[in-house]
Amino acid sequence: MLQLVEFNNLWKKHFQNEKELLQKAINGQECNDIEHIGATSVVMCKTCGTIDVLLSIPSKIEFFTLKNILVRSGYEFIENLSNQDCFFFVRRNNKKQIVATIRLVEYASDTYTNIILFKKYLKESKKTDKYNTFRETAIKHARGDV
Repeated sequence: MLQLVEFNNLWKKHFQNEKELLQKAINGQECNDIEHIGATSVVMCKTCGTIDVLLSIPSKIEFFTLKNILVRSGYEFIENLSNQDCFFFVRRNNKKQIVATIRLVEYASDTYTNIILFKKYLKESKKTDKYNTFRETAIKHARGDV
């Protein structure tokens, strides 16, 4: 069952490691930025510990090229969580546990902007307690269906 844990400063290091893996995988491909998003990027947010990454590229034209590169590099494409504006990937460890999620989006798209604004809101609003309570309640009611 999914459980939330307190913020851990090591997540910054885990993100840097993930960023290096992505940079190595997409070597030579145009990329705007690789950003740490999600609860592991916001101090005081409880999280399941999965590192969430936003990989932004200049144009959706390159989505399928990057998809193929990431899949060849060991990232699993999750079709049912992907759409025309965002391709979703996970990376698993040797125990098959998800250690990172990657969202591939077009830079400056509405999807990119919404993700960045939500992270900024959480960091600046000091409402992490309310968000933590919401997530705990959602997990309890999901009954294991993450």
